Amino acid sequence: MPQTGPHFYFAEILNASEKCTRVVQGCDDRLDAYLVTGEAVAIHLFEQCPTPLQISTILNANTAADHYSLLALPGELFATEGTPGLDKALAMLQIVYPRKAMAYQVIDEALVMVSVYYHWPDAADGEGAWRFGPPSDLTDFQCHTVELNRIRWKVAALGTQQFWDPAAQERERQRQQQGNRHTNRTRRPRRQHQRAAQVYYDILGVRREASEVEVKQAYRALAQAFHPDRNTSPQASEHMKRINEAYRQIMKK
Repeated sequence: MPQTGPHFYFAEILNASEKCTRVVQGCDDRLDAYLVTGEAVAIHLFEQCPTPLQISTILNANTAADHYSLLALPGELFATEGTPGLDKALAMLQIVYPRKAMAYQVIDEALVMVSVYYHWPDAADGEGAWRFGPPSDLTDFQCHTVELNRIRWKVAALGTQQFWDPAAQERERQRQQQGNRHTNRTRRPRRQHQRAAQVYYDILGVRREASEVEVKQAYRALAQAFHPDRNTSPQASEHMKRINEAYRQIMKK
């Protein structure tokens, strides 16, 4: 492993902690952290903005290998408006980490990771915004399973999922006291349903507005790449199940 960079600094911290039994450099420029509690976490610190298909492929492969996935974007992606592909990557990560994503940055040869939360607007027609949380504890892994219909992913996060913006927290508390619980209950299921439906399009790598022909073409291309008769990878069968399920869900709409 190179003696510099985010993966190296992350490995140093984990090796010095008492929460990991070992840390190894995995394939595809990732770290595999084996926790004392028995879980194995595959840590992916992206150097560039990933596509939804890349994210889902990593999640599928790690889950099939019984590894939890920790995915983080480089912090500099948020420094410039209109970063190509960032909106799609964040939309995908919001499915993995409800209402948030993970970001990292190397500062003075030290790795800093934070949660990036999406704050819903106060007004119905307002615009939301991304808010950065405080630095995360790089040894505080929270492992859980995300399930969307027949799709199942093992995911790891760091720290808590609470808002860091005190003003936003206070506004949320006041809205609840004023009897807006019904509004929140009616909005959230729609957003959750939309995110759940979006994941199928992301797995096939097509736009939500894609035509039936485009969906079929994407499905055939992925089926040829991952069909167990053509692909000898141990994860090929699991990939094919997810591809088939995504295609079935899209075509039945």
